[in-house]
Amino acid sequence: MKKRKKKNRQNRIAMLAVTFVVGILFFGMMSKSYALSRQLSDYKEQEKSLDTQIEEENERTAEIDDLKEYMQTDEYVEEIARDKLGLVKDNEIVFREGQSADQEGQSEQDDSDSSEDAASQEEEG
Repeated sequence: MKKRKKKNRQNRIAMLAVTFVVGILFFGMMSKSYALSRQLSDYKEQEKSLDTQIEEENERTAEIDDLKEYMQTDEYVEEIARDKLGLVKDNEIVFREGQSADQEGQSEQDDSDSSEDAASQEEEG
């Protein structure tokens, strides 16, 4: 009978030890599962962000391609010639905006000074 009690006690201790180890493994696996779940969620957010960036870059590429095509047209060449070089077509009248009274007075004074200089040079020559 003592042997049976001793064996019974050893079996209980062994079962408790196995239960304890299984419990530790279970909680370890649960914590790892939770960490992996969070990491997966982070990766999904990162994927969405990268997809958005790809979409924006594709739109930007399309805009650049459109601009490249436009730059090869006669319309673009004409626009640049007008804006940057100040060229005009034959029989075209150009009206300029934004010239203030001070600037007009200054340009008139410059014109009169240059005409006086030209007149004085003619008299000397």
